Amino acid sequence: MRRTSSVNTDAQRVLWLARLVAWESSSQAADQVLGLSDPEERARAVAAIIRRQGRQGTEMVLAAIEDPSEKVRRQALEVAAQVGAVPSEEILMDLAPNDESPEVRLRALFAQKIRRCSGLCCELSTTRVPK
Repeated sequence: MRRTSSVNTDAQRVLWLARLVAWESSSQAADQVLGLSDPEERARAVAAIIRRQGRQGTEMVLAAIEDPSEKVRRQALEVAAQVGAVPSEEILMDLAPNDESPEVRLRALFAQKIRRCSGLCCELSTTRVPK
């Protein structure tokens, strides 16, 4: 019995990877992924798409932070901070004090710090040092 379950799980993972690659370039990715019934699956799929999209994954992050599952919101913010797909300062300022989950609030604060630091680094990299 266990072996069959393991094979089915592996087959499901392969199918998920195929779907994620297809969804990556689709404008309907957020709707398709967030329409899944299992919060664990939604969180994994959201994280994978944000990782693959990198800095262009902000649209998926914005959709995911509206998800009813704390796990999906938390995972989206965590991966967004890792790849630089952090939402705008205004969105994070609203999310940090108002989300019902302390974990999501903490990650929103962390994402704010990442956003501010990356902005500062960009400013510093374009500033000329006087000779």
